[in-house]
Amino acid sequence: MIKLRMDSFVIMPCDEYNVLSFHVPDDFMLNSHRMMRVISKSFVTGLLAMNDLETGHTYKISGTYSEKNNAVIFNMSDIHRYR
Repeated sequence: MIKLRMDSFVIMPCDEYNVLSFHVPDDFMLNSHRMMRVISKSFVTGLLAMNDLETGHTYKISGTYSEKNNAVIFNMSDIHRYR
């Protein structure tokens, strides 16, 4: 069996009615202390499972905005577990 790992993922703008869309706070890019919560059980559990992370914990992943791609890139090597 081949084990897949995700070393990074990208979140890009899409239509608000898209099945995979998330609501992003209006001042997300202006407020460095603003946090966004992803509430999609299948997305979160899939991401955690692909990276051998425990589903019973909360994690923080910092992202970098790419103006060229109008997207935020999250690197899984930057993940930290809240204790």
